[in-house]
Amino acid sequence: MKIRFTIYMLLIMATFNALTAFSQPGQRKQIDQLKYDYISRRLELTPQQTRDFLPVYQSYQNELNGLLQDRRQNQKNFQSAPDRNMDDELAFEGKVLDVRKRYKNEFQRVLPPDKIALFFKAEREFREQLIQELRQRRQ
Repeated sequence: MKIRFTIYMLLIMATFNALTAFSQPGQRKQIDQLKYDYISRRLELTPQQTRDFLPVYQSYQNELNGLLQDRRQNQKNFQSAPDRNMDDELAFEGKVLDVRKRYKNEFQRVLPPDKIALFFKAEREFREQLIQELRQRRQ
């Protein structure tokens, strides 16, 4: 279980680092839209569910993006202190987990439980596909 969590967190960090390293501001919005479209198709949302889900999803994404910006800023400030980086990384992972737990409850208000589980799976699948695409483009 700990290994799975660690691998999952590494995937999240790699994806977000790849997004920021290889995307321009306009591309970031494009990627976010592709991600939302992918998740919506994967969840097979009804029109009502789409209307209810979108604001919660956007809030979720904004909060995660804020955490990433803070993390990037901290990494710039403390590049010479490896112990500090490790502590910051663990704190970041904990904050991401807290956001996901909190938004799981928010998503439960607008989606049935089976679609919430599928949401987190679809999000992970999209990240993996994005990483794969970025690797192929580098080669």
